[in-house]
Amino acid sequence: YNEENKFTKQESDAAIYTLYYLLERLVVLLSPIIPQVTSVIAKELKINLDKFPKINYAQLEKRIRYNDELLLVNEIMKFNRFVWKEKKEKGISLRDEIEGIKIPPKLKPFEKDLKTAHNLI
Repeated sequence: YNEENKFTKQESDAAIYTLYYLLERLVVLLSPIIPQVTSVIAKELKINLDKFPKINYAQLEKRIRYNDELLLVNEIMKFNRFVWKEKKEKGISLRDEIEGIKIPPKLKPFEKDLKTAHNLI
């Protein structure tokens, strides 16, 4: 999705890595529930289904400290809903450009991503 080269190679690679990591975790977690589908996907992507995650309580304690990040995710979701609502009210496609939407100060680190995702002008 970097056809217009709005993101650096490093940013693009980071996004690809993140999506692959999430897919890998999802396939592993779903493997006991839908083994037929996940085994085919795992074989194609060379994912080891034997490494079902175990609870690491030390990591769990660290994650509890990341409540601010969870709040940030909620802010991003709230912003996304706002943009989608604005586009719907104006009768434009989600892919179309839209003007006049300001990115909240909390979300400034994600400004480039949000502008690209929503086609903000």
